Amino acid sequence: MRRYSIRVLWLVGVLLLFSNTWVGAEVNDLLLGMITGDVNSTAYRFGEDIRTLVHPYGIDLVLYHSHGDIENIDAVYQRPGNHLGLVASDVLAFVRKVEANPQLTLIANKIKWVLPLYDQDVHLVGNVQIHAFNDLAGRRVAIGDAQSGANLTSRLLFELTGIKPLELVAVGGGQALAALRDGRIDAMIVVDGSPVDWLSLWVSAVDRLHLIPITEAPVRTFYPVSRIPAGTYPWQATDVETVSVKTVLVAYDFRNQYCNSIGKVAWLIRENLKWLRQHGHPKWKTVNGNESVKGWEPYECVLDYMPGPHDEHNVPLSDSPSNPVVDAIRAVFQP
Repeated sequence: MRRYSIRVLWLVGVLLLFSNTWVGAEVNDLLLGMITGDVNSTAYRFGEDIRTLVHPYGIDLVLYHSHGDIENIDAVYQRPGNHLGLVASDVLAFVRKVEANPQLTLIANKIKWVLPLYDQDVHLVGNVQIHAFNDLAGRRVAIGDAQSGANLTSRLLFELTGIKPLELVAVGGGQALAALRDGRIDAMIVVDGSPVDWLSLWVSAVDRLHLIPITEAPVRTFYPVSRIPAGTYPWQATDVETVSVKTVLVAYDFRNQYCNSIGKVAWLIRENLKWLRQHGHPKWKTVNGNESVKGWEPYECVLDYMPGPHDEHNVPLSDSPSNPVVDAIRAVFQP
């Protein structure tokens, strides 16, 4: 017992001796904030994957969850610490097109795209009485929180098709699912990259819910066509035709120390797409690092970024081996 106490006290002394050096190293790490989505969303999962990727390169990425894309673009524009955000392309298009609103014009001028990422699939989930999008006429439909991208996408879908639901209910996620199960609504629209974790975990065959195709011509002239393959969710037996919207990584138009760092984040994502496809969310398999965003200007700091001498160019991350320090700590502090 005495030998154990002396050994621990010696270790504490060593830690105190080098504490100033440790603090200095932490301060040198660059801190960036990224606003994503609900903690159960694909957007948040993408944020976790990017955080894991950039951390070994000296970038400390703090993730913020949100109600969705509409909150995200506002946060990047005016909320301190939200340097990056994930925003759906139809939200970007809406901000750009509503030219009569001076506030949206300011946002459009100061927000730049960093990298197009994955497609969000439009999931129309309904009870057994709903077989097509047209069946939503006169029905109650959950379209997501007012600050979510799903809310705008849903309204655009109804505008394009001319279908008039009885009620649009501004709830999403677990609230919408509970209302659907209880019969308080007839369907819900979820806009996220498949597979969506909570649709896999919280829905089962006993709920008697299903994915409904969206094949109306007016919708397909505005949104890209996509397919949710059979078995994407345990309760989904067949392929479902639908449409999608692109998720874009955006940033405020910084002209300071964040410029180079955000450029580095984009460069690291492009250089390590193979690793992200192997270890990240399944939607990474669809990401094309060479795409652009129509109607929006790219962030010049991304275009101008040049890898420094300490960047490991073309060296993707690998699985971490056993950490000898962790093993030593376990050995010292074992009961």
